[in-house]
Amino acid sequence: MLMRIATDLTSLNDNFTGLERYAYEISYGMIKAHPESTFILLFKGKVPGICEELKNFPNTEIKLISRKGKLITNQLILPAEMKKIQADAYVFPAFPVPLMFSRRNTYALIADTVCFDMGDTMKTKARLYWSAGLKHSARVSRGIFVISEFTLSRVKTYFPKAADRTILAYCGINAGRFRAETEGRMEEVRKKYKLPEKYNLSLCTIEPRKNLKLLLDAYVLLKKEGKNVPPLVLSGRAGWKYAGWFDEAKEVLKEELIVTGFVEDADLPYVYRGAEAFVFPTLYEGFGMPPLEAFAAGCKKVLVSDIDVMKEVMGDTAFYFRSNDIADLKRALNETAGAEVPAREAVFENIQRFSWQESAEKIYGMISGGKITD
Repeated sequence: MLMRIATDLTSLNDNFTGLERYAYEISYGMIKAHPESTFILLFKGKVPGICEELKNFPNTEIKLISRKGKLITNQLILPAEMKKIQADAYVFPAFPVPLMFSRRNTYALIADTVCFDMGDTMKTKARLYWSAGLKHSARVSRGIFVISEFTLSRVKTYFPKAADRTILAYCGINAGRFRAETEGRMEEVRKKYKLPEKYNLSLCTIEPRKNLKLLLDAYVLLKKEGKNVPPLVLSGRAGWKYAGWFDEAKEVLKEELIVTGFVEDADLPYVYRGAEAFVFPTLYEGFGMPPLEAFAAGCKKVLVSDIDVMKEVMGDTAFYFRSNDIADLKRALNETAGAEVPAREAVFENIQRFSWQESAEKIYGMISGGKITD
């Protein structure tokens, strides 16, 4: 079916974390699989490097909008530019539909409902922005896509009238992207981020709902008790509400706490692969890609909190501890060190459940008038 699909990719000019990865991969999947349709891609100011390949497809049109403050761009400039485009569908695969935009053929992502479920973990302005945006998206969108059964259940709770317009389109894992190719490169990355020979890794945006404070506190207690655990490496961009988290940990752990900051995409497979175990103490996720990415890169063990969405995504392949329970996290850190690794066949089989192309097809099917079904 020949269509013109306008897609908001402006968020990719700012960061490239989970939401942005989803927007890129879903857009790439639809563009590649459907040359019969034209995709109008909106960016702020320029096309970010990660999206250069999208310019080479004959069925894409690039539209650059002016870049002002984030709020002005997202809520005023973007909807004004979207309204100028004659399209069969308007897709918002990362951030909510702008409050000043309303078209009957709008399709939007709701990745999670943390602004309602755990609003105290967000900045006030962010919580108000997301709560207003999600309510608007649920109200005006012809179709909504979510990234987990867990988020689908939350949409049914908060937006029951939108439930029959909502489909599940999981995040995907491109295993090839996380394949570490050479040992020489491994050593290069190790030196770049000052990684020790053995370490446990946690990677995420540093913010309250990721619960890194719990992991830091558990490490401090284990160190004080004389337990032998590998050094702890924390990677990811700085978020919010984390002032003072590292003070005691740095004093006690000293050189056994390494904070790398943001890890570049090309280096990520090696940082994952070098870890003895990947630890993800998160309190809340819409999906949670890092544990699967760690496995895809060759990390042998993954330890996660036992929240519902982590059980949905990781199944029997991960080691679990009770969410927000420091005693159980200490237990799990001790036991995981000597535990057998999960079978690679089981890990690979679980990873294969999550396909970007399959999710892109489900979303395209919804947009093009296919049956809204999971």
